Amino acid sequence: MITAACPGCLKPVPVEQELCPHCGRPRDENEIELGRDLARRELLARRQRPRKLVALAVAAAAAAGASSFAWLNRGPAVAAFKKARTDFAAEVERVRDPRSQFKVRDRTDEASPAADPVELTATLTAAPPAAPPAAPAPAPTAVPQRVPPPPFKNYRRVYGVVYDAATLKPVAATIVFTTDSGLKATATTDAAGHYMFDTDRTYRDGEISISVTPVPGYREGMIEEGNPPLLDRPEDSRQKTIEETTDFDLGPAPLRIFEDQQVIEANFAVIPEARR
Repeated sequence: MITAACPGCLKPVPVEQELCPHCGRPRDENEIELGRDLARRELLARRQRPRKLVALAVAAAAAAGASSFAWLNRGPAVAAFKKARTDFAAEVERVRDPRSQFKVRDRTDEASPAADPVELTATLTAAPPAAPPAAPAPAPTAVPQRVPPPPFKNYRRVYGVVYDAATLKPVAATIVFTTDSGLKATATTDAAGHYMFDTDRTYRDGEISISVTPVPGYREGMIEEGNPPLLDRPEDSRQKTIEETTDFDLGPAPLRIFEDQQVIEANFAVIPEARR
């Protein structure tokens, strides 16, 4: 039976299992498909193992045959090596002889008229001016995450992006989900500021609150995206929103859930500390 490590508890789980038998974490279709691919690769590797052993045996036999052939025909090779060594020693002695550095002039050259001197000219071409250094590429702005596939039947999937309210650049942060009974779970953003989290479908509207852990260089808390979102507003409108935002506005936001909603988008912006 092929197993794969569960991301929740790191214990082995059968690749076809939809729920981890150890921690109860659901496994989505991507994890199951990756497990199936792992099983197929391992089965293929088991089938190819005898072929690899045969190939290694053939290669070893060929190498042994080549070595035997070279040993049996070593005579001409040794003779050629000795000749090359003798020629090299003779060339070294010739170079060491100072007389070999000068050419003996033939007397017939004295009777020949002197060759006309050739005028040598050199043309100096000015080097082209150096190109100015290229301007640094602008920092990437945050892009809303594409709608992910729905989770299993008894779950809801929350996804979104966390970004800088002033520059719109994605921000690395940790999202905290807190239920009304005090249970907490977290999700971490990737390089694009995107996050994704699955929650039990039994929770209703307002029973889960979302917050962002303090990010260095930013005010504590976050802004819940309005209508229109900050990502779609011009800079002067974003600046006005930043200036009017108080610490009270940066508190946790309730997760808006509709009864038939299985995938929920929740985007948040954080405010730089210097923009107080």
